Amino acid sequence: MTNKVRPLGAFSDFVVDELPAVLKNTPHQLPAGCLKLLHPDMGRWEISERFGEKDRLVAALDLKIAELAIVHSQLPVPQLLCRLVEAYSTGLPMLLYEEIILANPVSDMRTFTCGGVGKTEAMFYYYHAVCELHLSAVILAVQDALSAHLVHHENLVLVASKLKDIEHDLDIVLARMNELGDMTKGYFAAFRGYLSTHPTRGLKGPSGAFSPGFALLEVLLRGDTLPDEYGKYLVANREYFPQQGEPIAEALHTTKTCGSLKTIADAAACPALTERVDVIARFFNDFRQIHLKSLHKQIPEAVCDEVAGTGGEAKPGTFLRQRIAELRLPTNGGK
Repeated sequence: MTNKVRPLGAFSDFVVDELPAVLKNTPHQLPAGCLKLLHPDMGRWEISERFGEKDRLVAALDLKIAELAIVHSQLPVPQLLCRLVEAYSTGLPMLLYEEIILANPVSDMRTFTCGGVGKTEAMFYYYHAVCELHLSAVILAVQDALSAHLVHHENLVLVASKLKDIEHDLDIVLARMNELGDMTKGYFAAFRGYLSTHPTRGLKGPSGAFSPGFALLEVLLRGDTLPDEYGKYLVANREYFPQQGEPIAEALHTTKTCGSLKTIADAAACPALTERVDVIARFFNDFRQIHLKSLHKQIPEAVCDEVAGTGGEAKPGTFLRQRIAELRLPTNGGK
């Protein structure tokens, strides 16, 4: 039996059970259908008291999916829905990575599409959530290693030992990313448009560029030596990351003050630590190639800069190729 997560009652029921089919078949009915299930009192509730953190994120997710479904159908969004999106948002009044990936209930997934496409869309969100879970495990290991270095800076073998099991989690992330590249041709394109820049608010979509796991791990790895443009990008877009990018901002400050994992390894003659750093470096090199290959298969027009990226990039192919060139890390294995 499905464990339903419906913080807004009948409105949540509509978003999960009906909206995808209405959006596909009779999108002109969406504004009235949403308005019928909303009422002004929802904006006057003591939201922070009425909902726990997770339920509030799901409630915001429901409201934002409805708004995006309407606005991307080039229909007028009811003012009440716009106001509720703003009231329930814990950050920007736009669908965020934190909501569609991290807060989207696995047992009761929200999607824009239905049928086979809808199942693929749900898998897309789920696989990204799985990647974040495994990246979190690696991040914890790196943080443990950096903490160990502060206390035992002379014992680099101990520092390296904190990273002994990271391949398992990193391999799972690469495997899931590879599988996403094998989605049925055309399915990703069918829901990708709803994840793009908001046509009227002008806010960026929940792009994978705002993954907290990838960004935080890379900052911990080499935050003090990142190319200036990438560091500026993280700072300029911090509101699009979970927790308004605070963990990433803190890591940028810490690595510039105390040194990153790679800086520590480069300054030491410890093969064990260098080898562990190489594992993470190869992961990022491999991931970016897999991601570009997947995009080429699923959205070739994006690779050719013919359509904008979901993160607001006017030329997403150029953006990704520049990232690969600027951020590629040499390793002892030469890969």
